[in-house]
Formats: sequence, C-alpha cells, structure tokens
Amino acid sequence: MLVFVGGPVGLNQVADRLKGVKQALRGSGAKLTVIETEAPNVAGGREAGEQIAGLAKTSTSPPPRCR
Repeated sequence: MLVFVGGPVGLNQVADRLKGVKQALRGSGAKLTVIETEAPNVAGGREAGEQIAGLAKTSTSPPPRCR
C-alpha cells in the first residue's frame, strides 16, 4: 500500500504531485491511499500521521517505512 499525503488538493502544487503519483502508478497494480490534509502545516501532518497509523493497524501489508 502506498499513501499520498497532501493538501488541500485545491493547491496547484498538491494537485500536480497527486497527478504525478497516479501517473507513475498507472498499470502497476499498486494500491494508492490518499490522505488530504486541511493545510500544509504541523497540525495537518499530525492528523495524517494518526490516519496512517490507523491504516497500518488494519493492513495485511508490512508497516510503512521511511527511506
């Protein structure tokens, strides 16, 4: 599972990044989960982190890793 975090998607930069991720994954069979934040700030990042942690608890995939 891949997770894209960004927001709001109405921002051109975020929309462009999401479009690029979707294009890169097209035909790969990979599952993309999109977590949209209300704002590109610390509070939005923390909320997204909590959502990712919740996904990891319900996923059968290995936990996400940072590289």
